[in-house]
Amino acid sequence: MYRFSFYNSNIKDAHPVGVVDLDYFIKSIRNPKPALVDIFTKIQDAQKNGDDALKCKLKQSLYSFTPATICKEKRSYANIDIFTGLLVLDFDKFETPVDNFKSALMDFDIINCCWKSASGMGVRALIKIPVVHSVDEYKSYFNYIRYCHEFGKVKQFDIAPQNPVLPLFISMDKDILVNENSKVLTNTYILPAPLPKSTNYTIDYSKDKDFYGMVSTSLSKIVDAGHPILRATAYTLGGYVGACRLTESEANSIMERCIREHVYLVKKASTYIKTASDMIKKGQNEPIND
Repeated sequence: MYRFSFYNSNIKDAHPVGVVDLDYFIKSIRNPKPALVDIFTKIQDAQKNGDDALKCKLKQSLYSFTPATICKEKRSYANIDIFTGLLVLDFDKFETPVDNFKSALMDFDIINCCWKSASGMGVRALIKIPVVHSVDEYKSYFNYIRYCHEFGKVKQFDIAPQNPVLPLFISMDKDILVNENSKVLTNTYILPAPLPKSTNYTIDYSKDKDFYGMVSTSLSKIVDAGHPILRATAYTLGGYVGACRLTESEANSIMERCIREHVYLVKKASTYIKTASDMIKKGQNEPIND
């Protein structure tokens, strides 16, 4: 049985009121009390009217949960008693109704349940993970979703739930979707160690941020078979070098940084860096002057 802390309707009060189980949590979303229905209606009206201040104020009058943890005395890292084996996902700020997206999430067997946010313009979900023993271990599962899974590529994916004590407000969704046979996510991802301080990695972002963004966006399309996209990207960057938009050294630094930050390319970084350098040289033969 999955159990986690819940908190009263004063968001400034970080002291847990008690513990609820997952079944009770789901029932509360599916069939909230009448007083809560009134608040949800007002939140959704504020959303429609673009009144973010009122929406925020109303949300803070809702009670909340920390599905990933049970906390002692106060909601904080230092007061985590146990991790529950649940991980929270948040997709927020959709511009169109979220019903189709919510339904699509259930195609993934790791989704235990998903429902609309209090405003009706977001989707929340829970995933089962092994019970962890530290915040860093919890984040390793979240980082797998963020960097390695399809969910992390969704524009509306919110990284805030990497914080296991982030309060999750109660919502209202009579059509909350549940998969009682969902699989436990066992994949993790550990972020690479920070690059050493070296002039080889220095990028003048004020000058090169557009090129860095271009390269990062292009390489983000790589899931496997990295060479084709990487070669084309480096060749294009070489074209800008040929047009004197940046130096060859700067281009190499940008490619190297993006390769080392990429979850797939970093596994054979030296090989891909060499390929990128060769393609930057070749691309200089076709300057890009746009």
